[in-house]
Amino acid sequence: MIKIDADLYYIANKFNISSQRISQYAGKSIDEIMESEAAQGNTQAAKFDVEVLNNPTELMKLLKLSTPANRHAILQNLNQQDLEALLPLLEKNDLVFGLNFFTKDKLLKLVGNIPKDQLVKYVFQMFSQADVMKMMPVEQMDKLLTSPDLDKGQVLKYLKSMNPEVLAQIIESATGKKVESMDQQDLIGQIAGLNPEKYREALTSIPEEKKREFIFQMAKENPKLYEMFDADAYEKMLNQKDKPDLVKAAQSIEPDQLIKMMGELPQDLLAIVVTQINPKDFADVLTSKYKDVLTQIAAG
Repeated sequence: MIKIDADLYYIANKFNISSQRISQYAGKSIDEIMESEAAQGNTQAAKFDVEVLNNPTELMKLLKLSTPANRHAILQNLNQQDLEALLPLLEKNDLVFGLNFFTKDKLLKLVGNIPKDQLVKYVFQMFSQADVMKMMPVEQMDKLLTSPDLDKGQVLKYLKSMNPEVLAQIIESATGKKVESMDQQDLIGQIAGLNPEKYREALTSIPEEKKREFIFQMAKENPKLYEMFDADAYEKMLNQKDKPDLVKAAQSIEPDQLIKMMGELPQDLLAIVVTQINPKDFADVLTSKYKDVLTQIAAG
């Protein structure tokens, strides 16, 4: 049975029960009240199931679903699967609130598992693109520069921003041969003509600070490049932020991903999150899907 603080005055008004009689029902279940009234000739009491338990608006009044404590009392009796099924009915703010129940380490892991485009968007809620590139590990930059998914045409285009001395240096690092010409176009042509292995060596040999600026400039034209960095690189950056900042920035995450995160909460904490459900929506769900729960409440 489910014990809940039902509104006896609502019952009195709805079913024409005098204040004297309703006071005598203190401590009685809703079923017991209705059965007693029906036995005393109250024909309306016999219609309780139809008029109240199948009517979301009336149910909301009877169970005082606008009161969080009453919603929580009911939700505590639902299982994990049922609670998760209610999550799509919550507002995004309610889902973000639920992230407060995770430890910072767990939250970072959960964020690291969301789609890369959303992760990048989330990171940029707390760091500028320039800051991200300052913190990006060298191995991550090298991984991007040597990725087969990186457009070679874009790379050659932005090599024009480097002075001939730097271009000559990266060619010599890759080939081990001294460069004769210092003509920029000729140097870029030499880089373009390197075999795939030497071409990758040339790009990874770009001096670190030049490399950061080089990728930063390419990413201005093609922000999708930020999605080529590994999630754990972003997790390390995010670890510098306090948990409240991490939670606040989650407004940028899509609801379907927030719902997946909420599924990681234990049942008792998940019930607290779902308690934020809109009372009318909750009444709709109870009348349509949880008649067994309403039966328990009435019997309680």
